[in-house]
Amino acid sequence: MKLPRRHQLQRLTRALRSMGLRALLALALSPGSGAQEVALEAAVPSLALEARGEALAAAIDLEKLRGDLAALAAPEMEGRRGGAGMARARAMLVERFRALGLKPAGADGSYAQPIPAASGAGSEGENLLALLEGREAAGRDEVIVLSAHYDHLGQREEQIFRGADDNASGVAVMLELARCLTQEGARPRRSVLFAAFDAEERGLLGSKYFVHAPTIPLARIALDLNLDMLGRRMLDLVEDTVFAQGWEHSPELVELLRAAGAREKLRVSFVATDVTGARSDFAPFLWSGKPALFLSSSEHPDYHRPSDVPERIQWEELHARARLAARVLSSLAEADAVPRFRDAAPHPVELETLRDLVDALLPHAEKLGLGRAEELGLRALRARAVQLLEKGGYDPATRESLMKVVRRAMAALR
Repeated sequence: MKLPRRHQLQRLTRALRSMGLRALLALALSPGSGAQEVALEAAVPSLALEARGEALAAAIDLEKLRGDLAALAAPEMEGRRGGAGMARARAMLVERFRALGLKPAGADGSYAQPIPAASGAGSEGENLLALLEGREAAGRDEVIVLSAHYDHLGQREEQIFRGADDNASGVAVMLELARCLTQEGARPRRSVLFAAFDAEERGLLGSKYFVHAPTIPLARIALDLNLDMLGRRMLDLVEDTVFAQGWEHSPELVELLRAAGAREKLRVSFVATDVTGARSDFAPFLWSGKPALFLSSSEHPDYHRPSDVPERIQWEELHARARLAARVLSSLAEADAVPRFRDAAPHPVELETLRDLVDALLPHAEKLGLGRAEELGLRALRARAVQLLEKGGYDPATRESLMKVVRRAMAALR
């Protein structure tokens, strides 16, 4: 039965109030013509979706990010690779999951999923898995995985590799999103699995094992959103930027990311996985035919060094990238449909990224140690990208030819 318009608007008002959206409530209750009311009614689904993302992003607390990152990268965590330090890191994460009321999603009713060694004897580590069930029966069977690896490199020659950016930053963002989503009225439509993967630094062992032996049926998993290194700038130069991979198999993600980036004043650089390689825990999901999206601020001079410490984190940029991740996660968890996996195809957004990255790097040619020949090579790459953009894109053969040059340029910059 169709409700009278007055009752429809009352129902809308109650729904919006439950989400704490005061600005939208004011709009809904303001005087207006019938045409305005109809327009509002029609816009409610998209407004509510956007407002949930806005609320989740606004709830991200920088001080909590700072505290969790510092705790995970503290010297007593011993670089989070085995031993007493890794046990402390695991205990911290499990206690946080428990305190937030998240459901254990590991093996045997626990949060832990042991990763068996290839030899069959012993273990390579433990994934830590916690589930927040969706608020709607129709949506909770679908699961968005929010993943971040919590292991690092341990200790070598009496030096602790603290791994502040790699990847205490990603884990801190994951924990903060878990905190925000468990607040009253914030539970998402779909279920969210918070996955702290182990042994990423030893060849993605934790995520590979999870995809091979999932504790939640793989058929229920809609997409993996993977966070790895969000607290620094590429080469310590490219500011206010987040790099995305995996989007090439789900191109609908491009506009979602662009919109989130615009809200946070972040440039999203779109790099396909075949250009840089599958170097984080999103990759096993892609290999299994599942959509996956990887967010990172890329490598910097302290990557995999003892100098990757909390004091070198760019906190405001970490905060902005965390808010972007919140918007993306909210969109994926609330939308009517999640992007599907498909074979990658050339996309002009790669050319835009290439053009913009060259523009960002060229002013620092001297600092990067680029000679005249390398600088001219980058300018030629940019010119080719612009030329192809003006033509409307490129075919697979042309793309592969260009990306071979891009790979060589990236190797030189490292």
